[in-house]
Amino acid sequence: MYNVKIAVDKIRDQIITKSYSADIRQVSDMLETFVVDVTNNTADPAGIPWDCMYFDLPVDLYSLPYDGGLAWVRYHRMGLPPHCPPQLARTQFNYYSLGEMSNVYESEYERPNETRPGVARDRFRVYVFGVNPMVTKLHVGLFASLPNLEDMNPDEQVDIPAEYLLAVKKLVLDSSRFALQVPERLKNDGVDVLTPVRTERQVSLNDPLNAESV
Repeated sequence: MYNVKIAVDKIRDQIITKSYSADIRQVSDMLETFVVDVTNNTADPAGIPWDCMYFDLPVDLYSLPYDGGLAWVRYHRMGLPPHCPPQLARTQFNYYSLGEMSNVYESEYERPNETRPGVARDRFRVYVFGVNPMVTKLHVGLFASLPNLEDMNPDEQVDIPAEYLLAVKKLVLDSSRFALQVPERLKNDGVDVLTPVRTERQVSLNDPLNAESV
């Protein structure tokens, strides 16, 4: 089960990364959407020195270029304050790093506000800037990795294109073969155990599976 999770995560990561340089809509079926509760965060000179909001990521994300695991953040219509114009729900959130927020707030034309909100991710937490404090929920799209083994359902269908199933099978066989060969290398047969033993691989080093993209 562990080998299957590692193989599927590797293939899905490569597929999504490749789509970022082409058309991200090609992997829209791998995108998961969540409605998250946001919490107000008071300015703290020792931490985040601006009033903002934050939410904790509900799942683990793939490590994609430009923090692409966090695909998008939007207003949630049901979480908007009363008398808020409906078109506000279509507002695009800008992406920043926490390191560049100082420069953003110093610029009058870039400073986040309700019509130009911004987000910055800090590993498992996402900070939201320029949003009305009365907002209670946000809508987010995430490229989530598979759950941890203890949380996985072995009967649940894995979302991966059918044409990549053979690649997953090859990776699983490769990792399983290596694990089965380890006891053979530790037998006391009089051979110096410090001598490197060549381990056969199911997947060649020149196979596209070992490249950055499939």
